[in-house]
Amino acid sequence: MYAGREQPEGGDTVHGSGGEAEVLRVVPNGIGGRENAVVQWSTVHERAPGYPALKAPVQVPTQSLALVRRKSS
Repeated sequence: MYAGREQPEGGDTVHGSGGEAEVLRVVPNGIGGRENAVVQWSTVHERAPGYPALKAPVQVPTQSLALVRRKSS
């Protein structure tokens, strides 16, 4: 469940400590035995000078995320 008490779904756009991200999948018993989401942050960083890249997907607790919008069907 997100910080605002909404149920997480794949494709959601969320906001967390890393900025804005897309939920790739929900993991019911993730790290620490809690509900987690695998997210792809939309923040771009330089992997090497002159080579911008997205940060790698990470697993974070859903309670640390706030829903921004649902994926439109």
